[in-house]
Amino acid sequence: MYQPKQQSECISNFEYWSKSINACVPCPKSFIRSNSNPFACYHASNLYKNFFDAKNYCEQIGSFLPRPNSTNERQSFANLDSSEYIWLDSLIIRVDERYIWGDGSSVYGSLKINNYGGSSTVLKQDALALKGSDIFDNNSQGNSLVICQIS
Repeated sequence: MYQPKQQSECISNFEYWSKSINACVPCPKSFIRSNSNPFACYHASNLYKNFFDAKNYCEQIGSFLPRPNSTNERQSFANLDSSEYIWLDSLIIRVDERYIWGDGSSVYGSLKINNYGGSSTVLKQDALALKGSDIFDNNSQGNSLVICQIS
């Protein structure tokens, strides 16, 4: 049986390279790997939920909201549907708080943060969402597209 030696050798779109075990791992049923990120599989739900319901949905199927760390990853979501906001795994509770991913790692890249409808003391846009290949702040109570990630 052929054993790949690196992530570029996971040849099926139904498997991803696990950094923790250094091997190809099958994607769960209804998940597929994006060509731009060999380290994760994604589930496009076609559901629109608020941030908390979206996060809960992903957790119920053993995954989490996406954490795109590169321009290539962000662009792969834009290729799915660039006209929709897609929830990302980051939420803040104070105006002066820094956005981080759900695993505690930093959110990198250009963020389009403006706390629309809020002020320097009132937080209105408390969650991150991706539209096209750009990350925006968004109101967690609104409905956005749910895509889940496993890696």
